[in-house]
Parts: sequence; C-alpha cells; structure tokens
Amino acid sequence: MKKSIFTNNLSLLVIAFLGIIYIFLPSTNNSSDSIAYAIDIRNGDIFSPHHLLFNALGFAFSKILHTNETLAVNCVINALFAIGCLWWVRKISLYFVDDKSSAFILFFLGSCFGFLRFATDGETYIIPIFFSLWASFTLLKKQIFVTGLLASIACLFHQIHFFWWFGLLWCIWVAYPNERTKNLVLYIGTAFIVPIAYILVFYLTRTDCDNLLQYIFHDYVKSSHVEFKLKGIAFLLTPISFIRTFIQVHGYMYPLIMKNLWLILILSVIAFFSFMGIKSIKGGFINNHNDIQIKNYASAHLLIFFFQLSYAFISDGNAEFMVMLPFVLSIFLFTRFQIRSNIIGYLSITLFLWNISFGVIPNHFVELDSDMAFKNYMTKNPNLIYLVRDNPRIENLIAYFNPHQKIILLDAIKDKSKLDRLISSKKVIYSDIWYNKGFISREKVVDRDLSSIEKNFSITYEDSLKYDLGILYISKICNKLPLK
Repeated sequence: MKKSIFTNNLSLLVIAFLGIIYIFLPSTNNSSDSIAYAIDIRNGDIFSPHHLLFNALGFAFSKILHTNETLAVNCVINALFAIGCLWWVRKISLYFVDDKSSAFILFFLGSCFGFLRFATDGETYIIPIFFSLWASFTLLKKQIFVTGLLASIACLFHQIHFFWWFGLLWCIWVAYPNERTKNLVLYIGTAFIVPIAYILVFYLTRTDCDNLLQYIFHDYVKSSHVEFKLKGIAFLLTPISFIRTFIQVHGYMYPLIMKNLWLILILSVIAFFSFMGIKSIKGGFINNHNDIQIKNYASAHLLIFFFQLSYAFISDGNAEFMVMLPFVLSIFLFTRFQIRSNIIGYLSITLFLWNISFGVIPNHFVELDSDMAFKNYMTKNPNLIYLVRDNPRIENLIAYFNPHQKIILLDAIKDKSKLDRLISSKKVIYSDIWYNKGFISREKVVDRDLSSIEKNFSITYEDSLKYDLGILYISKICNKLPLK
C-alpha cells in the first residue's frame, strides 16, 4: 500500500505551515526595542553588550541585500531562525516520541504567543533559542565540545542564555561522572569565545564604559531603568507575563472583537478545543523513562526553566526573558513522561486559534495603538512641542520612518523642570496622555502619577485622530488663566 505524504512527515508539514506564518505575517506594530535595533543597524551601531552579535548579524544581512529596510530584514531573520528552532525541537523530540506526537509538540510550541510575537518582530530573543536548542540536541549525542560551543554562541546573541548554558553544564557534570574532567575542559573551554568576543568589541570599538566588566554588565551599570533587585510589582507582572508567554492577553482585544464580531465564533471554537484538552488531561501523563541519563537530561531543562523564571521575576516579571520557558519545559515533559497526543493536539489547536486571531493577524493587519497616527501628526506639525505617553517608542518611530525630521519631545517625568520652564514662558505643549482611556497593558500597570501636571497647568482638548481601533484625543497644555 502506498504511504500517505503525512506518514512520518507530519512534523515537517507543521514546521512548513508555521514558517509561512512567521515569514509572511510580520508585525506592523513593532515594539520600541525592535525599531531601536533597526535604527542602530542602519546607523552602523552594530554591537550591544546585552546581545552582542544580534545587530551585527542584521547589519551583515542588510549589506548583503543592499537595503536600508533594516526592520524588515530583522523580522525575516527572526522568522527563519524561528523555523530553525522548531527544526531542533523536532530533532530532539524524535529521540523520545513518534512523528505524530512530535508534530503536536511543534504545533504547541510554535503557537505560543511569546514565540509567535518575536518570530514576527525584530527583537533579539529568537536567535539565541535556536543555538541553545541546537546545543541541547548535540548533548543527546554526547558531542560535548559542540554543545559548549553552541551554548556559548547563544550567550553572545543574548546574555540571558547563560542559564541555559549553565543547565547543560550541570547535566554534563552529573550524567558522566567517569569523564568529568575531560568533559568540563571541553565544555568550559569553548566558553572562552564569549570573553574573547567582548574583549575584541570593547577595545576595537567606541563605548561609554571605563572598563571591560562595566561593558559586559552595561545595562545594569548605565541604565537607570534596569535594576537587579526585587520589587513588589514583580509579584503582579510575573504571572501576567508567564500567561502571556502562552496566550495573548491585552486590552486591545475588546475593541478588536467589537469591530470584528466574527471573532466571537472563533472564541466558541477555542472554548470547545480547550474544554476537550482539559477533559483529556486526566491519566494523560505516564512516567516514561527509568534511564538515569534521560532523567538527568530532563532535569537539566527543568533547572533551566526555574533559573530563567526566577531571573525574569527579579527583572520585574520581564516577559521577554520568558520566551524560552515553553521550550525547556516541554523538553522536560516529553523526555520524562509519555503524554497522550490528543492532549497536546487539543491544547495546541486552542493556542494557535487564539494567538493567530488575537495576536499575529491583528499585529500584521490592524493599527493596534495610536502611536503611528500621533507620529504622523507630529511630522505634519513639526514646529509644535509634544509631551508624549510613550516617549521612547515615538522617538524611535520618528527616527526610523522620518530620520531627517526634528521634533521636540518631552517626557512627563524626566523633563518635568523643562516642561515647567516652557509653559511658564507661554509655550503651548501638545500631548496624547489626557482624554484617552488607553488599553490595559504592562505599561499601564507601571504608569507614573501625573497629578502634579494636572494641578499646575491647564489641560484642554485640542484635536482628535482616528486609527483602526479607536480615536486618539490630543490635548493642549498651557498656563492656567489667573483668577478674576
């Protein structure tokens, strides 16, 4: 009997299907950081301490393609490396499960919102996952030197992957007690490419640091908004970010549904598959392996999971530092347990339908916030002065799309004294902060008090701008009229 094309190839078809989505549905609501990296690449600023080689790779591809559309280039690079991530998960999973189960695992991981989000944007988090997963695969084959080299390369694309490197080191230590010295020399020896790379960049390029150690920990030394300490807000933001690593939850979803009522039908289909998935969980996990090497391999990835989650927690629940969590957790689960494929199937369909409907498609086709509309207003009225809600993002939008335009932007907190001086000298300031309800988001949760501005100045409605999901109201700030 002739075999179907799906026999032993379903996992490859899943990768191809998701890859098409990553490549052809890039975000048009790019994050502030992704726009900033694209600006740096276009300006030739190709090394950044926290993710040393990311800009350099984008710079190389942009030069090869002879284009200044560096944001689009970064999005394509991430899409291709996201496909590569799924490829290495497939290679790892086929050591433990059949092709059908591997396909469901890939569909689940490839549909997680954190991964989808960065696979279709220009940020730094996909490429290091690719190298870390490749390292995990080579460890299965006991290629210690290659494992160490790949895990170290991952750290060069983002420092946060030190925890993955350390987890694999722990596995090598406990799994091969008779070859510890040899394996540690091979594994740790390859890690010297990291300090060598940092030394070369530090001494051969211009930096704002006085010494190498300061350069390596640049963001913690030089950035006032990055602090390595526990804050109360982390207890709120960590669970929110963890949930959003799997499914998109955002304030724009309500107006999106109100403007696209057919999404209610999608929600009913999602509810059905999620119900079936929950119903299938009972008895769906069976202890799969008694092999001590496999247990160590699984435990190493669980260790990575907890290290990574803990670091994200003390980084104010940073969602970007959780992107790899579904991957390391899934490696632990499918190596340690036999999981019924229908459970993964139902959950993966649920994730895919939710995140494609409320994440990828609207991010590509819909103007989800008012920032681009406000940016366009500013570039048409460049002589005005603006106090903006999201200063870094607006600055980056102007610098990338209108690089030769000069706009005066103020930050409500950092530029408070300047704001006082300008208004006292009878200048009028225009803002997007007041009269706009805004969506519930991480930024909204950590928003700062602006009551002093409201108390000291007159704030009145000036204009309005339409965007896809609503209306942006522009306010005018000036001196209060004296009482008669």
